[in-house]
Amino acid sequence: MTKSITDTSNGLSTGEVLIGEDTDSITFTNTYKDVTVTGVITNIAPYVALVVAVVAGCAAYMMLKKRMAR
Repeated sequence: MTKSITDTSNGLSTGEVLIGEDTDSITFTNTYKDVTVTGVITNIAPYVALVVAVVAGCAAYMMLKKRMAR
């Protein structure tokens, strides 16, 4: 089976190639210079916000309780 492949984004092009013969592989080089967003911060942020809210609530409760005791 042959497949015609053309990539004009970088001015590269290939003619017909055999698919299914021996081992098919392709090499890709990513030249985009940016950090991939993995979502770690967006996955952890709600839990961090929840812990901060609980700590702030406990601190506010303790301060109000101390003021009311006077």
